[in-house]
Amino acid sequence: MTTLLEQAFTAATKLTKERQDQLAQLILQEISRPQYQVNKAPTQKSPLQIFTELGLVGCIEGEPDLSTNYKSVVKSYILKKHDHS
Repeated sequence: MTTLLEQAFTAATKLTKERQDQLAQLILQEISRPQYQVNKAPTQKSPLQIFTELGLVGCIEGEPDLSTNYKSVVKSYILKKHDHS
């Protein structure tokens, strides 16, 4: 069983040289159109890049080392909140 491309190639070999050139030109024009190009995978962005582009980096105030000492910060906040002295 031959593919459609193989059938087209076989049929094209029976054309005159001039018609083969015209057909080849048409094919090259069509496959070079942007809508027929295979999309390249988008570049992978880091979460920091995405958050920065969205304006989320630096949009709130907090401890600069919160990611490493969040437990002590949360504990301090809870103790202050529930301190009834």
